[in-house]
Amino acid sequence: MSISPIRNAQNEESRYGVAAALGAFCIWGLLPIYWKLLNTVDPLEVVCHRGVWSLVCVLPVVVLTKRLPEVLAALKGRNFILLSLAATMISCNWLVFVWAVGNGHILETSLGNFINPLVNMMCGVVFFRDRISRLQWFAVGLVALSVAVRIVTLGYFPWIAFSLCMTFAFYGMLRKIVAVEAIPGLLVENLIFAPFALGILVYLSNNGSLSFGANAETTAMLVCAGLATSVPMFFFTYAARHLKLTTLGIFHYIVPTASFILGVFVYDEPFNAMNLATFAIIWLALIVYTTEKIRKHKGI
Repeated sequence: MSISPIRNAQNEESRYGVAAALGAFCIWGLLPIYWKLLNTVDPLEVVCHRGVWSLVCVLPVVVLTKRLPEVLAALKGRNFILLSLAATMISCNWLVFVWAVGNGHILETSLGNFINPLVNMMCGVVFFRDRISRLQWFAVGLVALSVAVRIVTLGYFPWIAFSLCMTFAFYGMLRKIVAVEAIPGLLVENLIFAPFALGILVYLSNNGSLSFGANAETTAMLVCAGLATSVPMFFFTYAARHLKLTTLGIFHYIVPTASFILGVFVYDEPFNAMNLATFAIIWLALIVYTTEKIRKHKGI
């Protein structure tokens, strides 16, 4: 029995989507090491440099691949609105993440990223009418329980974890529905953010609080921040357009697992019994979710 050319093309796109997702999340999993080295720099400045130098990295790629017409088309109408929202979501996500890493909250970022796959699943249910089983609903309930345990542990709402998982889930959803391919879309996001970033950098410079140019090492790392983030963002946006949100969620496990290992074993962040209870509930939720996903797997 032969397989149609359309089905072959879909399978090939899915394989590329899996490879792109794997590359994105592996890089993101190791990025806390990079941001930790920049913990003496204001997180707002780091995020601004990330945006500006990402623009510098992506623009030549768009020009060389002759995709400027796609960029110009995306700068108007519905796509521009969606990409503006996406740029806002990812900028907020990076600001919270960089601040959290620099201030000793890598474990909290790990918690947020562990929750993210289940938030992705709920976005699929609410916005794309994906169907989930009772066991997967049970997994969502376990996440709610883990948040409750975390509130008891901290004495306040875990805003770092919540902010990270919500902003990234909505970013992924927006990039899935916008009718713009990965590279042109990423350039448009950076074009939207760049004027604000440059304005903030000028303000910091005028106030004498700009770290850029202070020394060669810091300056080089701020410049390379664009490359360090634009490469995985390209991989992710490609994956988001070619995989189901529920499938994409599985790859998110790479990032929080790496963050968890870094936070506990490399940077010696506090990890007590209540922390263990929170993560244990999340891990149970992910086991339930993943097992059910695999059991009912009908292709990616």
